[in-house]
Amino acid sequence: MVAAANIQYAWTLFVPEIQKTFGWDRAAIQVAFTEGMDVEAGAEASHELGQRICPPCRSSLTADIRGEQSSSC
Repeated sequence: MVAAANIQYAWTLFVPEIQKTFGWDRAAIQVAFTEGMDVEAGAEASHELGQRICPPCRSSLTADIRGEQSSSC
């Protein structure tokens, strides 16, 4: 509940200033904010998944993503 209140407070505090400074409408700011939250949530989920994978598999997966050769786990 406190986290939601903090986000709500920040929204009311910063949105008018962003509108004035950049000339964006409220809908554009909302889209940017939502996408930022999605990216943050995705990063957290990715980190959690990475912690649950055994270290050799994690190294292999990282190498695969980079396009390097890796030994299979």
